[in-house]
Amino acid sequence: MRFTRVSRLAAVGIVVLAGAGGCRPTEGGAGAGEVVPITAPVSLFVENNNFADVNVYAVRDGVSRRIGTVMGNGSATFQLDRSYFPTNELVLIAVPIGGFGRGSSGALSVYAGDQVYFYLTPVLNQSSAVVVPPEQDSQAGRRDH
Repeated sequence: MRFTRVSRLAAVGIVVLAGAGGCRPTEGGAGAGEVVPITAPVSLFVENNNFADVNVYAVRDGVSRRIGTVMGNGSATFQLDRSYFPTNELVLIAVPIGGFGRGSSGALSVYAGDQVYFYLTPVLNQSSAVVVPPEQDSQAGRRDH
């Protein structure tokens, strides 16, 4: 069967229209699959297993911006607005107050509504971070003690 140019365009149009129905945003509550607003903050949970108090910073374009302090062998939660990760890349560092070394997360790809877990170890250069998307919040990798 030979298709003419018009019938090809009609077939492509039908496929596009059929697929567009699935792109409509959901209405109502916070159901699974709902789009998170781009202005939603990122939650940062820092667990400090080091004996020293640390200052936590976000690094962007080589410039450090202080987020807050986490006490030794303690934890803290921070809300980061979009200004901390305008390009969706977040680098976290933890520097001990009056001590040596630093912990780093490396480059993390974060989006609005994500949760970031930054685990600081007794040897700071062995620290790690995990990003958890919003739909997996209930299954987050938070460690229970």
